[in-house]
Parts: sequence; C-alpha cells; structure tokens
Amino acid sequence: MTFRYRLACAALSLVAVALLVSDVRADERPIRLHRGDIFVEIDNQFRVNVSGEGTISHMGLSAISGSGSAVPLGHRMFETSGELFVIAADGDILYALFTGTLSKNEFGDLGFADLTVTFIGGTGRFSDAVGSAELLFSYDSLTGESDSSFDGTIDY
Repeated sequence: MTFRYRLACAALSLVAVALLVSDVRADERPIRLHRGDIFVEIDNQFRVNVSGEGTISHMGLSAISGSGSAVPLGHRMFETSGELFVIAADGDILYALFTGTLSKNEFGDLGFADLTVTFIGGTGRFSDAVGSAELLFSYDSLTGESDSSFDGTIDY
C-alpha cells in the first residue's frame, strides 16, 4: 500500500466518523424546568434528598426524586453525589446520577446547591437517553423563599 492510499483511507474514516457523530448530536435537544420547583435538603447524617415536580421539556408534568450522600469539605461546604429519577407524565422514567457541591447558610440550613446531573438511560423512550443538566437550588432562611432551575441537553 502506498502512503497516499493509506492517507486517503484515514481521511475517509475520519469523515465517516464525523458524519456519524453529527447525526447523533442532531437529536440532542434542550431540557429544562419551565414551571415547578426542585428542593435539595441535607440532614445531620449527611444524607441528601432531592425532590420536586414541575413541567419539564419533552416530559410534561414530571416528578423528581433522588438521594445521595455528602462529604464535608469545611466551612459549611459539602461535596455530594447520588442518583436521581425523573418520572414523565406518560410514566417513562429518566435515570440520572448527580455530583456537585452544597453549602449551608449561617443558620445551618442548606443555602445553595449546584449539581451536575448526568442522564444514564431510563424506561420507554428514555431507555438510551444521554446528556446532562445543571440543577441549581437556593434557599433564603430569612424569607423562606427558594428558587431552583434545571437546564441542559438530552439525546434520546
């Protein structure tokens, strides 16, 4: 085989891979919480609970449930990881893992959570789901108000 022939074969292989990857990414779509709330809590045994409900892109009115554990990092900061389930309006379930950081405020309440959620499949139309989202949660102990967001991309 000549060098040109091998180079041409390598170039064609790269083009084929690029086309396959672009087809896969063409199905990637945004996923976000439009209406609703997600709550993140941590107890004294460093167990983390994630719960909520709301309207999520491609899923309709959905329930969110998850649990994990946290490791203290010092000065009211924690590293956390766990699993998360999102149950769509039609009953399909999206499976995910989360990792991130939590911080307690001066009152000992969870004040802020920044979680990276990685989709790892599910049931029904989400059986091959991949993608990720950022879940943000904040709580103001003085007013009792909380805010949350869930924003990312998914391919299924």
